[in-house]
Amino acid sequence: PGSKNKIYGSGVHQDYALTPQEYLSAVKAYIGDNIAYENWEDGFNSHLADSDIFCVICFWRPIGMEDHTLINNPLCVLDRSSLKEEDIVKTETYGFTPTGKPQPQLTLKHDEGQRWYYYPDMTPDEVLVFKQFFYQKSDPNGAYKSCFHSAFCDPREGPYRKQKRQSTEHRVRVFI
Repeated sequence: PGSKNKIYGSGVHQDYALTPQEYLSAVKAYIGDNIAYENWEDGFNSHLADSDIFCVICFWRPIGMEDHTLINNPLCVLDRSSLKEEDIVKTETYGFTPTGKPQPQLTLKHDEGQRWYYYPDMTPDEVLVFKQFFYQKSDPNGAYKSCFHSAFCDPREGPYRKQKRQSTEHRVRVFI
C-alpha cells in the first residue's frame, strides 16, 4: 500500500544473474541519469578491481504491521544444497524498471528435490538476511552461491486476503 511497486516477486528468481556485467546491467535499468550511472559504475569497477569476491547481501523484513504477523505473500528461500545448477535459467524482466530497460535475472526449472523454507509469522522486528548475488574472480565458473527466493501465497491466509504485505529490503554491496 502506498508504494509505486504494485506487485510482489511471486516468481522464483535471483535479481542480478551471474556476472558483474549482468549486475551492472540490472543496476543501470534503475538509474535513468547516464552521468550518475557512469559515476556509480566507476566506483563499482574500482572496488571490483581490488577485490576477488563481490556479493550483495539482502536484509528483508515486513513493515507496517503493528501488532500483526506476516501472512500475505511471505518470502521463501531455496536451500542452495538442493539446487541443481542445470535447473538455472537466465532471463530478463520487462516493464518493471523505471527506465523501461530489461533487468537480467535468473529463474529456476522446477525440481521435486528443491527444498524451500520460510519464516512463518514474521514480525517487523525480524529480518531475513540472504546472499542475493555472489561472484568470485578467482573462481568465475565455481558453484552457484546466491539465494533464489520468491513471495508465495500462504495457505493459512484463506480466500479473503485482508492483509496487504508491505516490506522493505536493504541491499548491501560487499567487496572482499
